[in-house]
Amino acid sequence: MCLFLSTIVAEHCTGEINFNLQYAMNGCLSGLVAITAGCSVVESWASIVIGLVAGGLYLVFSKLLVKRKIDDAVDAIPVHMINGMWGAISVGLFSEPNLQKAVYGTDEHVGWFYEWGRGSGDGTLLACQLVGILFVIGWVTCTMAPFFWMLHYFGYLRADSLEEVVGLDIGYTGGFQKHRPSWNAEQEAKMEDYLKEWEHRKMEKALLKKVNDRAHLGSSVHQESLHGNSYHGRRIITSNMIESLDANGNLVIDSSNTSGRSDTRDTIENNYPREIPQAAREAAAAAAGNGHVQE
Repeated sequence: MCLFLSTIVAEHCTGEINFNLQYAMNGCLSGLVAITAGCSVVESWASIVIGLVAGGLYLVFSKLLVKRKIDDAVDAIPVHMINGMWGAISVGLFSEPNLQKAVYGTDEHVGWFYEWGRGSGDGTLLACQLVGILFVIGWVTCTMAPFFWMLHYFGYLRADSLEEVVGLDIGYTGGFQKHRPSWNAEQEAKMEDYLKEWEHRKMEKALLKKVNDRAHLGSSVHQESLHGNSYHGRRIITSNMIESLDANGNLVIDSSNTSGRSDTRDTIENNYPREIPQAAREAAAAAAGNGHVQE
């Protein structure tokens, strides 16, 4: 269903038929997630309806995430959250009386469509399923919000923007750089600049931590206004970096507000003389031309 709908949407928007394998695979997963809750109490025709709706929901919410610029690389939200909720709701709609009695020993409150067949329109089971969804949402929010807040506070919620460009397999797991066959010479040169910047950033962070540990027992990178609240949240060029670049891409050492930190700058510069990457110069020059070098 998802592949069929995505093909129709692609043909309508672009004029060309496009069979997207990702939509086909995630559409299958969406159907599996949606049928999980009611697999023992729904009939075959109802399972087909549940799967068809699941494929449509996946496609709609997957495109909505892209439109709203919400990062979900594997589409976990539309596959598992949205269709998990739909699966729970589908039990309240399609739970068949005989199957429910065989599994749970009671058919007092069954699927809403079957209740209408009884002439009652009792929505008790559907209401229970909705309450269960709300409880899960509340439980996850209360337990995970503090966890993600701690990750954000200590700077681990988001990867450094530079590491996103270089590749998380290099920055986080120590993997080797893999050049894409489609890269041209200009892209290769820019990636080399990014890698040099990343290596300097890595050494800078390690040395700054050593300096802080000697100067302030128990201090951390995140306590230094030099780096803001999150080292990992720094952009490639910001006003909080130890070095800054002017509109022409020349190295400028900020002499203002350096109380207690000038020694740190000198130590880093003496130990790790820096070659400013050309890509970083261009980024700083572009930002200066727009009048917002500093955040």
